[in-house]
Amino acid sequence: MKFRRSRYAKNLEIKKRFFLNVNMDFFKVDRYHIANIKKTLIAFRN
Repeated sequence: MKFRRSRYAKNLEIKKRFFLNVNMDFFKVDRYHIANIKKTLIAFRN
């Protein structure tokens, strides 16, 4: 049981790390898109 539990904990850690990495990438993309949208809006106003 102990072995199984530790294995499960390891899997959870890997999942957490993967999720965090995906989130960081998503936020980077999001920020990039927001910057582009602002630029285009400013261009349209001018």
